[in-house]
Amino acid sequence: MSIFRGEELQKDRLLKEDTNHVKYKLSIIVSVMIFIIVLSSIIILNYFQKEDAFSADKGILDLTNYDIDMSNVKLSGEWEFYPCQLINPGEVSNDFDIYKENRKYIEVPSSWEDYLNNDSSAEGSGTYRLIIRVSGDGNYGIKTRTIRSASRIFINGSEVAHMGKPALNKNSFKPNSKYTIGFGESIDKELEIVIQVSSYAYRSGGIVRPIEFGNLQGIMDQNNKDRALDAFIISINLTLSLYFFFIFLTRRREIHSFYFSSITFLMAIYLSTMNEQLLDLLFNYSFMTRTRIQIYLMVAITLCFLRFTHYFFRDYGNRKVTKT
Repeated sequence: MSIFRGEELQKDRLLKEDTNHVKYKLSIIVSVMIFIIVLSSIIILNYFQKEDAFSADKGILDLTNYDIDMSNVKLSGEWEFYPCQLINPGEVSNDFDIYKENRKYIEVPSSWEDYLNNDSSAEGSGTYRLIIRVSGDGNYGIKTRTIRSASRIFINGSEVAHMGKPALNKNSFKPNSKYTIGFGESIDKELEIVIQVSSYAYRSGGIVRPIEFGNLQGIMDQNNKDRALDAFIISINLTLSLYFFFIFLTRRREIHSFYFSSITFLMAIYLSTMNEQLLDLLFNYSFMTRTRIQIYLMVAITLCFLRFTHYFFRDYGNRKVTKT
């Protein structure tokens, strides 16, 4: 009887181990799927944008027949572009007419190397200009995304935002690239958007991501939604990191749990330096510091991923051998 009892206990123990192992494998699979979904969402949000029904033509965007209270619009299409010039609007009357011989029309968003220099290089400066016609006067705003890699933004002649310090020479130039918002009053149902841009740090430059336009409330709501989405994605990564770190503490032999925890933790930090750059809420950092952080994190994430796959398949293989 004791022999049969021992065999039953052994079977129960193995069954319990198998059940726990299945649950653990399922948690790994679900977590990896969540991680992939998060990465896919980031890629879609950053590289696949829905086209707007409105498009600027020869530096003018006509929204007189559109109710801007319904939703924001992207300032896509043809903007006026003045290469190798940083024009301050409002300094003299008809200031842009002075430079009309240098005027070009550039598609926004896009990189500017085909419009900036004769040799198609991306280093230099330029001024973008767009006239927006609206259905009624009021307080309007914009939300910029990626502008490489320093800019000053004016609405109807008043500076409303800046990132870094655009300059005509590299020595005076200070790079910075962050999403930002700015607001201004329309005059006679028109708004003049002027953006000075300099880039000496990238192989591309200019307004490379669409700028969003709307009324004050619409822009504020969109800014809050974007920040909330970034915070949600970062929190998912941090939750996964803590979960698998606690698993590692209870199952020290399963080293792959530690590396998966490290991957998601490092990814959370990396994501906090992207898009809304929520890490900037904790401490200020320069453009170059941000770039270094991103490079170091990507190297660390890659190394952790390689170690994770090594230990995960090694441990899985060892279990199969043990069962056999």
